[in-house]
Amino acid sequence: AWEAALFNDGKTPVSGWYAPGINLHRGAFGGRYYEYFSEDPLLTGLLAARIAEGASDNGLTVFVKHFAANNQDTRREGLMVWMTEQTLRELYLRPFELCIKQGRSRIAYTDTEASELAWTQINAVRGVMTAKNSLGSVFCGVNPALLRGVLEGEWGFCGMVISDLVSGKSSALYAKMFRAGVDVLIVSRRRNYAVGMDSPTAQNIIRESVRAVCYALVNSNATQGVPPGARVVYGIAPWEIVLWCADGAAGAVILGGTAAGAVLSARRRRADRAREEQ
Repeated sequence: AWEAALFNDGKTPVSGWYAPGINLHRGAFGGRYYEYFSEDPLLTGLLAARIAEGASDNGLTVFVKHFAANNQDTRREGLMVWMTEQTLRELYLRPFELCIKQGRSRIAYTDTEASELAWTQINAVRGVMTAKNSLGSVFCGVNPALLRGVLEGEWGFCGMVISDLVSGKSSALYAKMFRAGVDVLIVSRRRNYAVGMDSPTAQNIIRESVRAVCYALVNSNATQGVPPGARVVYGIAPWEIVLWCADGAAGAVILGGTAAGAVLSARRRRADRAREEQ
């Protein structure tokens, strides 16, 4: 079964999971409702907490999503969701609150005094993904009241906050996201970067983001059980070798074709000159 393949002997080959999705069912035609649990915030939050516990016990960092009120998939990037604060807290924030507060997991660590592997309990949810929509007129990814106020301040979340895909946006927006409480941006272009991050305040924000990322990583299977002072060495993944070979083959074909085209073109020009001289 796929469960056995994923969690083989309590281990999994990956350390992060962009799930579970815990937005609510608002109608019958939502584009992502196959990912979400229910229209009920209590049921959704409790189910998600148990899933987060199981995944975290096997070394996965879960990223509950999409925070918050991302309850439709059509044109969600420009969507403005309007509601009262009571509705927001009782319905759309409630699943996230339950999942973050109630999910607990067992984490391995090295007891330096006893020089042996030991276990402790921490929060199972150490990752949150922001939503693409806006709460009112404020994009969720740049909403400090949501990320720093509710998530970190009220609920005590100390893990890693990542964005949903935000490629092609302005560098100023990326800087605002970091300042609002996002730790990692998911982008697909290498030239995406944030501007205005040179001030002491911005440097402190970056330091806090690094801390959040490290907290999530050290409590995942990436480093669980690694003794102090150990050196972690990462090898080359098989897919990287395949990709390099494919890139090399494609490059060789392109260079070969270019060279062959140049030779044929030179021969054609010589033949044309010879005919002109005759």
